[in-house]
Amino acid sequence: MSSWDDAVLGFSAPHLADAKKSVISWATAHRLLVIFREPARATTSASFTHIPFCLLPVQLPNAQYEDGVEWSPVYCRLVDRVSHDVNWLHKTVSTAVIVFMVQPNEANAINQRWLEHNLWEHHGIKMDAHAGLHDDEQRTLTIANFRAGYTPSYNPSERKWCGRAAIARRFVRGAVDTLLETPFAGLFRLKQYPPATEAVKQTALASSEAYLVDLQRKSDGNNLMMMKLRLESDGNNLYGDEVAHALTTFSPAGLESSILVERIFPKVNPAVLVRNSVTTAGGTFIELDIYTTSLSDDGAEIVIKYAGYLLRKKLSGTDEESVVTGFSVVSSPLPM
Repeated sequence: MSSWDDAVLGFSAPHLADAKKSVISWATAHRLLVIFREPARATTSASFTHIPFCLLPVQLPNAQYEDGVEWSPVYCRLVDRVSHDVNWLHKTVSTAVIVFMVQPNEANAINQRWLEHNLWEHHGIKMDAHAGLHDDEQRTLTIANFRAGYTPSYNPSERKWCGRAAIARRFVRGAVDTLLETPFAGLFRLKQYPPATEAVKQTALASSEAYLVDLQRKSDGNNLMMMKLRLESDGNNLYGDEVAHALTTFSPAGLESSILVERIFPKVNPAVLVRNSVTTAGGTFIELDIYTTSLSDDGAEIVIKYAGYLLRKKLSGTDEESVVTGFSVVSSPLPM
């Protein structure tokens, strides 16, 4: 462990060891597990380990949490309006299929397994790991779960990219706008949001400014910006000198398919993180995700409300646009 532990948390090494043991036991008892992956091995094992976590709760101002709860229905309503198409659902549900896009050695596969088991237990839908989608089939995808497959490293060959394109463009009918153009459904399509000036203002205030890259070869302020492809979510991003190089070497088409996003540098807080029972201490950032649930009937909104949260931490030296899986640990808020 780092020398941060005693100075920051005020705990002795034995107290920290006891706390870590207690949290790991609690996580295991509550099935908060991921597949265990050893860095030295090329493949994952069949065993599991606890989810990565922050050893102690994170101080979180009540005002910030309440802002998230207040804004959450706005985002939920936005996604619901963009993706809502009852006629398409009724027309295609009889022949529709579900596809999971996975990658080898995926440590966070339990959520997909949970979906797989529930589809079988509650709907009689069985997953077939060897089934294929062929060009001569007129099947429609109800859901395409891209747990992976959205960066070049996930698709190292042209054949793999063609497979991804087949899923995205040929088989997902009626949901193309959401899947292909808006990975964050609706956030790049505010024009489709129903007239609600105050709601749009709240959405804009809550979002970091994103600027579409044009042909201007702008090279100043690169450390304050990051660059990403419009069709991707997390991963495959450019930072610092990589941004300057991209702005001077990308083709016009490459620039038009990318966006510049202003980086956020929040306050750094010291914390102790635990992954695979190994303790790491240092400065960290936090990200609070707010979840909502919605229920509607033939386009009529019945209820849209707050449904919970997920608080994650990552070390401050990590170059990632957000606190994403693989770099982050889960935590709990301590209201203040």
